[in-house]
Amino acid sequence: MRRSAAAIGLAALAACAPPKLPEGQHLGLVAGRGAVEIVGPAGAAPAYEWTVKLDGGRTTTLVQEKPMFAIGQRVRVVTGDGPARMEIP
Repeated sequence: MRRSAAAIGLAALAACAPPKLPEGQHLGLVAGRGAVEIVGPAGAAPAYEWTVKLDGGRTTTLVQEKPMFAIGQRVRVVTGDGPARMEIP
């Protein structure tokens, strides 16, 4: 009984997680920004969690330290090897 409840819980969490973007380049607009802190081998560093509304209607969130973008700015989200990143198209 406990195993089936755990399996159902894990399936529900997986269904709530947004699907990963396919590898490549995706254009969109910056929709939101929030301050976060990333922790690495050199310690903690300030960064931002960016929300981007992609062309086609999907929304994605990524964390990036630099550069700074403006809400409503057009950006390119690049995915592939390593973490996703934003850049000016």
